[in-house]
Amino acid sequence: MFEHIKTTTLWFLILLSVFFTYQIWTFQPNYAILKSTEYIDNTQIGEEKKLQQIIRPKQVILHQEGNYFSPLEKTGFLEQFYEGYNGIAIDHFSLVSNLNVYNRYNSDYTIEFIFPTSIPVDALKDIFQMSSNEEFFTSNIDRFILFMEIEQEKEQVYVKFISNDTQVVVKARTNISVSKFKEDVIAATSENFYEVFPFDITLYGNGFKKTVFLPLESHYVNSVTYLAKPIRTDLFKQLLFSDPNFVKQYLQSNGEESFTDGNRMVNILHNGNVLRYINPTFGDMVERSSKDILLTALDFLNAHGGLTNSFYYDSKKSLGSTEEITFRLVIDGVPVYRSNMFDVNNLFEITLQRGTGNQIEQYVRPLFFVEEEPINITKSTKLPSGSFLLEELKNKEDFQSHLLTDVNYGFMMIKRQSFVIFEPRWFIEYNGHWQVVHIVDEDSEAISNGLE
Repeated sequence: MFEHIKTTTLWFLILLSVFFTYQIWTFQPNYAILKSTEYIDNTQIGEEKKLQQIIRPKQVILHQEGNYFSPLEKTGFLEQFYEGYNGIAIDHFSLVSNLNVYNRYNSDYTIEFIFPTSIPVDALKDIFQMSSNEEFFTSNIDRFILFMEIEQEKEQVYVKFISNDTQVVVKARTNISVSKFKEDVIAATSENFYEVFPFDITLYGNGFKKTVFLPLESHYVNSVTYLAKPIRTDLFKQLLFSDPNFVKQYLQSNGEESFTDGNRMVNILHNGNVLRYINPTFGDMVERSSKDILLTALDFLNAHGGLTNSFYYDSKKSLGSTEEITFRLVIDGVPVYRSNMFDVNNLFEITLQRGTGNQIEQYVRPLFFVEEEPINITKSTKLPSGSFLLEELKNKEDFQSHLLTDVNYGFMMIKRQSFVIFEPRWFIEYNGHWQVVHIVDEDSEAISNGLE
């Protein structure tokens, strides 16, 4: 009897084992339950952008029969011309003699693209079709000129790349249609352009110089108002920290917020309008790669869609062993240079710093974005002519011309709680900073007086 019980129990255990094994083999999870599980939201704050989407010329000048023209409506013009010439094929590179460096007006059909700062050649390769087998002769350029030239009794469109930094001019052949190029330049006679004249700001020697083009006559620029939408600060806990669960929030004595995981830190500044991210790289002895900071910064920003609105590559500089790069807000083709919070540039600038290694160590940006369409366009503001502006600067008692490094008209940003107003002004880059130029124009229309 006892043996019979043992046998029965053994068979029961064997069958139970077979049953559980079968259950394990045939088990399928309840996907409906898994789908309802809350995952970390990977939504970015903006879209990823390519190099050609963040590099824009500060000025585009059309040369025709000794006259120079600039577009009134910058955004549409850039879409038609600059983007239209993106992706052109260029080859047959040659080094131009310094004696011929600024022979830019050797053709009645010429378009000049002037950038706010130098562009690395690696970025040019993303904009144009360039042969990797040919030598380019310089590491960066700050402007290029498309022009026509007769070669073997046949018209051809060429390009000159100019680098004032390295004092090099590179000439190359393009595949641009001659007939289309002529049509584009002739369009300068339409009412969508205003006449400008060249003004040499800085002379580098050997024929190299920084030239900007200023309006021959006074012209009008609209003031525009946009709604301002805040960017949620909690998004950056997920986007800028490797593990949001370890991030702690602190309230500073001045009322400002901070987030930290014990190493990296995010500070919310200026009444919630600006974010500063700090990523200390203690003991980072990694040698910096040859990768330009523009490419490093773009990778960092694309990782969380940081280039909201129309921010474009504007400048870079060295601060000892640290490199800094700036992206500037541009509204309808017009750059924003100052705000009503005069000491806070990061309402309209995104700045990043890279130390001795390859990581971004500091990142400062606005915590709001403006909607795509304006809610109001007010009466145009009259800006005095370029010659009147230069005369006013020259007559200013404490003005020192050698400290002047750039001239441009742009927007003053007036930030309110839920909207921003952009008002046109003349600006100069003076002693390393953009300043508003307050003047009374030729017709005594008050814009105030003096240099801020």
